[in-house]
Amino acid sequence: MSSASEQPKQQPLWLRLRAAARRVQAPVAALPAPVVRIGRLLGQRLLRFWRQFAPDGKQLPQNRGESTNFAPLARYACLAVVLVLLFGGVARHIYNLQVTRHQELYLEAQKLYTRMAVKQAQRGKIYDLAGNLLAGNIAIQNIYAEPKRFNKKHYHAITKLLADTLQLDYNELDRRFQAIQRHEHIKICIKDFVDTQAAHHIVNAALPGVTVECSQKASGLFRVIFRPTQAGRQRQDVVNILARILDLSAEDIDNQILRAFNRPSEIVVKRHVDYSVAHKIKKVAEKNQYSGIRIEEEYLRNYPHDRQLANLIGFLDNNGKGVSGIEALFDAHMQPTPGKIQFERDGSNRMIPQSVITMSEPENGTDVYLTIALPIQQIVDEELTRLVALHEPKRAYVIMMNPKTGAIMALGHYPSFNPNDRSTMTDGAIIQPHAFMMGFEPGSIMKGISIAAVMEQRPIGLEDTFYCERGTWYYGGRPLHDSSGSRFENMTVLEIVKKSSNIGTAKIALEIEEKDLYQHLLDFGFGRRTGVGFIPANGDPVFFRNEAHGRLPGLEQWSKVSITRIPIGQGILCTPLQMVQAYGALANHGIMMQPYIIAKTVTGGVSRFSSPLVKGQPIQPETARKMTQALKEVTTKGGTGTRAAVPGFEVAGKTGTAQKWISDPSLKAKGYYSHREYVASFIGYVPADNPEFVLLVAVDSPSTGAHYGGTVAGPTFSRVSVRTLCFLQIPPTTDALTPPAMTASTGTAATNP
Repeated sequence: MSSASEQPKQQPLWLRLRAAARRVQAPVAALPAPVVRIGRLLGQRLLRFWRQFAPDGKQLPQNRGESTNFAPLARYACLAVVLVLLFGGVARHIYNLQVTRHQELYLEAQKLYTRMAVKQAQRGKIYDLAGNLLAGNIAIQNIYAEPKRFNKKHYHAITKLLADTLQLDYNELDRRFQAIQRHEHIKICIKDFVDTQAAHHIVNAALPGVTVECSQKASGLFRVIFRPTQAGRQRQDVVNILARILDLSAEDIDNQILRAFNRPSEIVVKRHVDYSVAHKIKKVAEKNQYSGIRIEEEYLRNYPHDRQLANLIGFLDNNGKGVSGIEALFDAHMQPTPGKIQFERDGSNRMIPQSVITMSEPENGTDVYLTIALPIQQIVDEELTRLVALHEPKRAYVIMMNPKTGAIMALGHYPSFNPNDRSTMTDGAIIQPHAFMMGFEPGSIMKGISIAAVMEQRPIGLEDTFYCERGTWYYGGRPLHDSSGSRFENMTVLEIVKKSSNIGTAKIALEIEEKDLYQHLLDFGFGRRTGVGFIPANGDPVFFRNEAHGRLPGLEQWSKVSITRIPIGQGILCTPLQMVQAYGALANHGIMMQPYIIAKTVTGGVSRFSSPLVKGQPIQPETARKMTQALKEVTTKGGTGTRAAVPGFEVAGKTGTAQKWISDPSLKAKGYYSHREYVASFIGYVPADNPEFVLLVAVDSPSTGAHYGGTVAGPTFSRVSVRTLCFLQIPPTTDALTPPAMTASTGTAATNP
């Protein structure tokens, strides 16, 4: 046996590699000639490179049988070259990522891991003239839960905490949580815009958990909805069938399902929770490290005075958009601008709290200050409530305006509603500001305007007389009556106003032509919107676009008797505010001011004020003075409005008792004037020679007591005026008088008031 020293030495590595290469010569030869040449060239260059590292300057062996060893330096050099090449490649790749494609990749990463969210701001508030809050926002809490994040050992404790604290049924809450954990809520739209044939195939297949619905985006097409948990163990079979019918990949459908299962599944536990209750839940959850509970703050619109001014203020819909009143008028301005925050998401698609960055601060909406004075409004509401209880009308209005500026000082409506209680809004007709939106035939309160118009056109004095036909007069083939029992003969203009003679007023109107009377009524604002709203000194006005025009028939629509009927308030429709605007001109020396309801707005600390605006001058100061003198007689002894007198002050006013027009298409005239339903009203200004306000009280269809304006509306006018003048601290202008009786009488008046 040979000794170990006689055993042949192991060949160097490079010789063994060469031998291996020669053994596979045949496959190499089978390669294309250019590839072989390139390989041999590279091999030769590599051998020349290695020879430089032979020990003691020896050359590498040339023949197959020669044998030698490489020095360690050669091996290290080769390793170094490889490492340098690798490092260079890595460095180049890093440079490409960090420098060349940095912005591109950064934006892609942001799309994947960052999201934008809004930071809530508050809707603009509504205040009265003095800054008393009329409509504001209450911060309330919404409680959310994500049952899939509940720790199993905490599940019962979390459910019990929420059920007990929020006064919910434990079993019902547990059922909801279990449904989420079992993914029962998941509904996936597998495909939209499915044609009819494919939809029929799916319906006929009766696949569990699959429904076919009409597409919401295209008429005549369908969408396929899949609820995976309803399919149970057949889920994969259902997926395969859907993929085949819809020409989809089963893998894509599976991925849709997987994404749906992994998506956060948060549910609303309870909305509008009080802060103290939400804080208690948060405190217990943090103490016990309960996961899966989230509390979010939200602002809820609140009206602290409930029904007061509800028709004017309006309310919001469920999406926070103004529906009526000021809320609708200024909705675009009062809407807040939410702030923006940027945050990163974790692997479960949830926000990482430490990553939140505020991109823009939230901006609250515009605050609106009304011209309404809340103490005066309180007076109006109390007296309106008293009137309604006494006479039980269908509707009633009280409007107070400053004739020198046009500012609305108070506005009362009946019926009304509570904007905090949706159950009071069942009748859509009661939620609007009726005083701007609904017209009525004014009756005798129109006489003050009509006679003033004639006085402006013709030199008629208060002592001029007109024969009043002893109570009945035929004109244009139709009779006109004064109130029952009235047999007036010769009456002065002063007496016609005081006694409210229909015939006397009609004869005064005949002193001018129809076109002149028509033009004067237009000048007083009848047949046109008042444009009430916000009238800034600089900028465009904001007004109620659904305000009623009323109806002043064009001259071509006037009949033979219109010249005698319109002046007494028949055949014309006006809103309560239009009548207040017209009487404002009488009170303000013939100058008619633009009514407005918004005193100022405040946006981001910057205020914009309404500026009193002269709308026109329908009559001269002398005409206004004479008409005021006549109207003063109405509340004196023998007048139709004695119950509207204000102790210590002269009142210039007019009563009105208008028969309501009842539509009846079966009649030739398409209707008739009722002898059972009336609109009773009183309008006036106090003190007469230097008025603080114009006040209208209008009562539609009083059902108990009398129906005359002086009897029904007069006492309310008096009480509101007395209390308002006291609040404004206006000293009496005449000797104190004994207040007239404030209770309604069931007797008939001597004239038609």
